[in-house]
Amino acid sequence: MIFVVALWILGFVLAIAFITDGIVYLTGSNRIQRRMDHLELGRELYRGVGVVEIIGGLGLVFSALSSPLSGWPSLFKSSTLVWLGIPSVLALVAVKVVVILIHRDANDPAHEYSSAITLIVLSIGYLIAFIARQVVAA
Repeated sequence: MIFVVALWILGFVLAIAFITDGIVYLTGSNRIQRRMDHLELGRELYRGVGVVEIIGGLGLVFSALSSPLSGWPSLFKSSTLVWLGIPSVLALVAVKVVVILIHRDANDPAHEYSSAITLIVLSIGYLIAFIARQVVAA
């Protein structure tokens, strides 16, 4: 039971982080505008990253809401939605890897992309725990 609660919490923390990050990319704050200018990337790329991060974050939420905790009802009665967490995490990791590569190519210091590294590590941990939970539950 504790493992499942920890998985839920990690999933929602990741979802909030990615959705928030996606909203920032979509809205184009001053910090994002400076980063776009520095990296010489177009606004469309940032909007695309923002959309992927929001959709991936929502995929994590739907996945969590489809796999009920013991004794709690699930919001969605679909075993397919439970597995939505895997492609969501993989897409989010892929986006963050590209972000790191872009920053590395621009010779940026590590603190410019350290949050991406942190999210990748947490996402891989979530993915491993998620798959382990599904295997044990089967």
